[in-house]
Amino acid sequence: MSTPTPTELPTVAPIGLPVTGHAPDPASMISVPLVVYMDRNGNSHFTKGEGIRDIQLVFLDEDGTPFASAVTDAGGTAQVMLPRNSQAAI
Repeated sequence: MSTPTPTELPTVAPIGLPVTGHAPDPASMISVPLVVYMDRNGNSHFTKGEGIRDIQLVFLDEDGTPFASAVTDAGGTAQVMLPRNSQAAI
């Protein structure tokens, strides 16, 4: 019995896809909830009614360049999307 001779297959060029401009991979970003408040009752915890509205929070990278921001709502809360494992100054 003889050994079959391997056949070389033709090279196929990859199909180019259009650039979609989609957002970064969701797994690389995390949603961070924020609360800005004045502890009026001195219990060291946020209590409803202590939130401060219209506070702008700006997140800076190591060079001091802003890369994310949020503004607190009427209850003092805000939400911001930050890169996973990032370090920032507020």
